[in-house]
Amino acid sequence: MSEGFSLFNRNRFNQEIRQFYEKYSDNWIILEHENQIKKDSCLCLKMTCSYKQFIIESYIAFSDSYRVPVLYFLPMIHTEKGSRLAKIDELRDLLSSDTGSITIGENPFNGLIMFHVHPCLTSKFMDEIINSVLEHNYRFSLIESWLSFCPVIPVKKSIKA
Repeated sequence: MSEGFSLFNRNRFNQEIRQFYEKYSDNWIILEHENQIKKDSCLCLKMTCSYKQFIIESYIAFSDSYRVPVLYFLPMIHTEKGSRLAKIDELRDLLSSDTGSITIGENPFNGLIMFHVHPCLTSKFMDEIINSVLEHNYRFSLIESWLSFCPVIPVKKSIKA
């Protein structure tokens, strides 16, 4: 893990989430969960948006293991027969990159099994951004930088949840 990325922890994540939410509150809602074991709170952002045939429920949560934000998403397809979870091969229309970075796992915030962008890829990517920014002494938002390169979340029309 790089020197730059070691600066990112749950407290910094919570601070960045609050700042991001202040700027983009028309699209996202902020959720807070009290962690009884660690005796602290964890913030999470949630957004529901529509894109092509998908309705996507997305969460940005913090991974304590990888020390990075993780994007969890649940893409639903609505048809005349009802709604169903999108299959991985149907996600090619939704993703701006290859589906290899997408895995399935439990969202630690709500316990739901969801697709997510694998945190080890986020960690490698953010290491490069943070080291570059620290070298040039820029001020930036980690959440905004990360989301700008995230392979999902085509925010065409958001739906307030």
